[in-house]
Amino acid sequence: LRRSVAQFAPRTTVQETSALLARLMQPDLRDNAVFVLGGKVFATRRFLRQGEKNQGLCVTLRSAVKRGPLPNVAFAHLSGATGGDADHHFLKGEENGVPTTVIAKRGGYAQRGILLPNPYFGAGRVGTGGDLDRWQSQTTALRRAAAKRAFSKRIPRVFWRGTCDNHEGLPSLVGRRVPTPARRRLVDTEKRPRRRLMDTEKRRRKTCSQENGNRARLLAASLTLARPDVFDAKCNHLAPPKNFTCREGAARAELEAAYASVSSKPRAAMDTRWVAPEDYADFRYVLNLPGQTSGSYSRNLNHLWSTGSVVLLWDEPIVEWYYPL
Repeated sequence: LRRSVAQFAPRTTVQETSALLARLMQPDLRDNAVFVLGGKVFATRRFLRQGEKNQGLCVTLRSAVKRGPLPNVAFAHLSGATGGDADHHFLKGEENGVPTTVIAKRGGYAQRGILLPNPYFGAGRVGTGGDLDRWQSQTTALRRAAAKRAFSKRIPRVFWRGTCDNHEGLPSLVGRRVPTPARRRLVDTEKRPRRRLMDTEKRRRKTCSQENGNRARLLAASLTLARPDVFDAKCNHLAPPKNFTCREGAARAELEAAYASVSSKPRAAMDTRWVAPEDYADFRYVLNLPGQTSGSYSRNLNHLWSTGSVVLLWDEPIVEWYYPL
């Protein structure tokens, strides 16, 4: 935290603070600006309409205010998975003075931005996440459940569950019926339409630059097929990428071998059952993989720290607020 805050020039006078506030109110920044003034949180409607991550940040700040007074603060916020490493001008050049918070840094700790936790915690059945009181209640319940499972009696394998998808528009390797967490409703994925690609995904499809997370998930699934005595990393949806043209040499050969292995035995790499967070504590080791959208943060990590298991992080430059130093 100190290291990332030190990347931005401190405001020590009224004039400097006034200049920062004026800058944040300019048209190119105000819809990324957040203000806490007198215990109230302020942001534009457009900021809130940009998605649940922005809404979750405001919920977090509001619940933090309830726990105790917060000082008056003003900053810009980027909710994208990359941390703005190549997308936003106010993290670069002469604009480095604008304090900016991010929920992940795809380029590692040296990338500019003050890390905040992603807001996918403390969510109820309705509404966005970010509620600190609800999150405390949820983690307390998870730790109590984990405490009932002695580490020595846990399954000595590396556990992971999640989606293995692609940005190429490829269908699933196996048609399956999957119970959703919320309602346990069965969904016939053979009839489900393919996910519509975003414009950025269409532009990058040929370079496969969007697939860092999906490639990691493919490799993890292939480890399960090679060493089922050590790994239990399976996909509840299996549609891995197969365009590896942006990788060369041994890395590309490894991915091609992994795809061949998984595609030859897809059902062995799948588990469509819903696994509750407390059941992760049945295993001695739990794995966190990069997110499927751009190989950045994954919501999975938020609850892993409370399972009492050893948390394994995939070797990638990406860092989050939840990562150890």
